[in-house]
Amino acid sequence: MLNELNKDRVDSKKPRKEGLTSVVDRLQAIDKENFEILSPYIDIVKIYNVIPLLISEAVLEKKIKFYHDFDIQISTGSTITELTILENSFDKFVKEAAKLGFDIIEIAENNLQLDADQKKQIVNTILSNNLDFHWKV
Repeated sequence: MLNELNKDRVDSKKPRKEGLTSVVDRLQAIDKENFEILSPYIDIVKIYNVIPLLISEAVLEKKIKFYHDFDIQISTGSTITELTILENSFDKFVKEAAKLGFDIIEIAENNLQLDADQKKQIVNTILSNNLDFHWKV
């Protein structure tokens, strides 16, 4: 249906650099059959809020693998990032996120103010762990 609307999508092959589509995983159940239909259009799944703190690493790794099997990158939410910065555990958080299979660390300043040097240090920590970052505004 309406295939002509889809044919000119920017960068139709993953990984895309433009026209990225991001969705949020709020710990809902996933219908694999329907997800297979949608997955070509999804680039990033953000695991919402502090959900990674509330579920076991085994469940989290299974979720991450599920999305990776569809060539979808996985992002943390900014709330957990802000929490780890405030609790002085950001470096450990980034290392563990990389180990678990996250691809992107989302950063925001909803609950804290960061100066330019702090921002640079945060970015360097993320990049040194072979992860990408998205700064949420």
